[in-house]
Order: sequence, then structure tokens, then C-alpha cells
Amino acid sequence: MERQRQESRKLDPFVYTLIYGLIVIAGAQLRIHMFTKNFVVSAGVILFALFMLVLDEFSTLPVVFISAVGVMITRAFAVAGGLVNPDAIWETGMPEFVFYIAYGVIIYIFFHYGKAQTSYGKTFIALAIPDFAANVLEMYIRSGESAMPVRVIGVLFLVALIRSGIIFAIYWMILKYGLPVVRIPRSEEENPAVKEAFALAKASDEAQQLAVDLKQAGASAEILEQADRLAEEIRKAMEVKEQEA
Repeated sequence: MERQRQESRKLDPFVYTLIYGLIVIAGAQLRIHMFTKNFVVSAGVILFALFMLVLDEFSTLPVVFISAVGVMITRAFAVAGGLVNPDAIWETGMPEFVFYIAYGVIIYIFFHYGKAQTSYGKTFIALAIPDFAANVLEMYIRSGESAMPVRVIGVLFLVALIRSGIIFAIYWMILKYGLPVVRIPRSEEENPAVKEAFALAKASDEAQQLAVDLKQAGASAEILEQADRLAEEIRKAMEVKEQEA
């Protein structure tokens, strides 16, 4: 019985990843057309980014791939008004497939390696840049032109700012007022070294944010130095635990 429960827990991450991907695909069907009848701005990206921000165990890259494939297929069916052959699926839906892959990879780098959640400003920038870059790439593929008009680039930048602003506003409200969300346990957390590494990583982020808040509040140089020293000590301890894990 215990073995069955353990095997069931191992399936959870995949099941939830699939569910999140399907939700993003469904959200992508809510869209508005821009520039051409095929270029669209959808709500799928909003759902994807919010999941990534509020869910501790959201698997960014797997959900990106599932969402990209699903949006590509559904978009091809929607354009054709029925079933189409595989070649037509790729030809019709490939630009949006590329958009989701580019958006997901860039935003993953920002948030997992660039510490984009250490301040509100960094968070907003890390939301807007992937959106703009992915939109430019998708539009370039659709148009097939080596250069796009400045007006089009400006509109794409505005779209990225607006959509990122919506995501950021919802995220801020969740942080301020709270929202019950699903937390998927990792089987690896049974390892004490991994559990300590996770705890230290969270403490490191909080210590860095504390240092930023103190600086903005005009704290004395002595207090700022102590806060920086604390953040550095936690960071070093986290690196040691990550190596042990």
C-alpha cells in the first residue's frame, strides 16, 4: 500500500503539468486579431505567466512545450474549420508554436537565473521583455519580411506592456490579498539536504528583498551593511546545501 502511494505521488507532477498546459491552451482560444487575420493576441500567455509566478512547483518548460503544441494544433483546426493534415498544422500553427517556445524559454531564464522576483520593477521587466521578443519573432515569421515598420514594432511593444501590466496587476493583488493555490510536493523533498536547500533559497530571496526595502526606506549604512552580510551568508550556505543535495 505504501509503495502504491509513493508511485501515485510520482505521477502528480506530470498530471498537474498536463492540466496547466490544457488550461493555457484553452485560454489561448480567447484572442483578438492584429495586423493580419492570423496574428492574434491571446489570454493563454497571461494564464501561463500567472501560474509560473504563484505556483511553487509549476514546471515552466514542460508546460511551455505542451501549450505550444496544443495551441499550434487548435489554431490550425480553427483556421481550416475542421481536421487538417499534419503539414497544414505545422504551416498554419508554427508561428504561434515559436511564440510560446520563445516566450517560455526567455521568461524561464529571467526568473530562474536572473532573480526577477527580487523587486517589482525586475518582475515587470522580466514579463515584458519575453512578451515583446516573442511577438516580434512571431510577426517576423508571419510577414516574412527582413524589416518591420516602426509602427508595427511600437504596437508590439505596447501590446507587451499592456499584457505584462495585466499579469503584474493580478500577481500584485495575489501577493497583497492572498489566494489559495495548489502546492505540488516534490518527492525529492524527502531528502533533508534538498529540503534545507529549498528553505535557504527562500531565505536568500527574502534577505535580498529586505536589503532592497531597507535601502528604499533610507536605512543607515550600518544597517544596510548588516543586511547585505546576512544575505551573503545565507547565499553561501545555500550553495553548500545545493552541492550536498
